[in-house]
Formats: sequence, C-alpha cells, structure tokens
Amino acid sequence: MSPALSAFATRVGLGNTDPAVLLQAVTHKSFKHGSVATSERLEYLGDKAIGLFVLEHVHLKYPVLPAQTVADAVYAYSGTPALAAIAREIGLQRVMRWKSNEDSTQGIETVSARVFRALVGAVYHQHGSRVARQFIHEHILSRKVNVDALLPLQQPKRLLSALMKRKNMERPVSRIIHETGRLSNAPVFQVGVYTGTKKIGEGYGSSIKMAEHRAAKDALLTYYMSEVKDFMYPSDFEGLPEEETITFVPQPLGDTQVIL
Repeated sequence: MSPALSAFATRVGLGNTDPAVLLQAVTHKSFKHGSVATSERLEYLGDKAIGLFVLEHVHLKYPVLPAQTVADAVYAYSGTPALAAIAREIGLQRVMRWKSNEDSTQGIETVSARVFRALVGAVYHQHGSRVARQFIHEHILSRKVNVDALLPLQQPKRLLSALMKRKNMERPVSRIIHETGRLSNAPVFQVGVYTGTKKIGEGYGSSIKMAEHRAAKDALLTYYMSEVKDFMYPSDFEGLPEEETITFVPQPLGDTQVIL
C-alpha cells in the first residue's frame, strides 16, 4: 500500500483495515483494464449498506414524512452528487486508481462516488455492520440536508384542508394577526392559520393571499417535518452478546401523505 493511501486510511479512521482490501476498494474497473482486483463487488455491498442505514435514519427521524420525500431525502444524502462531494472532501480522489476514458460518460465525479461506495463495502466486509453504520453516520449522515425543501407543497391551502379533514380536526381558518401599510405601496400582512383555537402555522406577505399561502405552508412543514429526537435503530440490536440482548421496541408508524 502506498504511503498516500496509508495516510488516507488513517485520516478517515480505516487504519486497521486490511491493506489488500483497501487497495481493491479504491481500484476502479477502468484501472489497467480490469487486469487487477477491482472494486465492483465491494461497491455493490457498500451501496446496499448505505441505502439501508440512510433509509433507517430518515425513516425513524421523520415519522410522518411522505414516502416520496423519504426517497428524495435518501438520495440527497447518498446519491452520486452527494457521495462525490464527500469523496472530494476526504481526499479520496487523490488515492483512487482509475483511468479516464473520453468515450465514457463516467467522469471523476461518478467514479469517485462509486469508489466511495466500495470503501463503505470494504468497511462492512472487514469490520461488520456496526462499524460500517458508524462510518456512514460520520461521513454521510453528519451532513446537512434541507429535507423541508424536498416536500411537494405547491398547493398548501388545499393540502392543509385535506390533512385536517383526515385527522378529524376542524377545518383550517386564516386570521390576520398584524398588518401595516394596507393603503401604502408596501403593505405587510401577518396571518395565522388555526384549527379551532389552536394556531398551527404563521406567514407574512405583501398581500393577504400571499400571507395565507405561507401560513398554510408553515403548518404543513411543522407537521411533516416533526422530528423524533431520541430513538433506537433496529440495527443497534444486531450482533449483541446474549447477555446484552435487549428487546427492540419500534416507535409508532407515522401517518401517510394526503392526496388531493
């Protein structure tokens, strides 16, 4: 193993990984036309491990997030653009072995994402699922992803009405909380949206309609983006010694998305 790869492994916490496995993980199939051991199998293993542990995290953290938004969040965390950015940040592109092919659509971003998946596969292969999950949490799930921007809220007032109806709550009503400059060129309206006496959202705008739109969107974001702060991962219970076995208690399954 080269000094550069050894230093890289130590820097990302993989100093105790078998050098032969690590070298194979960073070797893309384009290197020497596949005449040496390459990373495809480890990439496949890493891809499945990343998908499982990222989905597990998003599913448990956001219990009422719509299914498509869950899928979009998983991609935002672990799709090719995200993994390529992580690979660039940790210096993987400097140690991976590959050969650029002008006839191929696989540029350095695509290849580095694939090699990063293989790196995760190497961790899983060498150290098991618990260490692989820790590696994924440190390098992937530690990143900030704006999950709220992934929610499809193009018709928030209609969506909120449908949501309140399905939850057997009073229909949402918008009320002006505060306003300034109604007769000026720069009016500002602050609107709250209520179900019964409970305020569930708030918004402002240069028109009442805009403020109502934002208030309804705020109510939907508050609902769908509700987070569970402390939860147990099902994968926490894998591989525990018999004397440490704890019964896993799943958290309640969240609601499903309303359909207009």
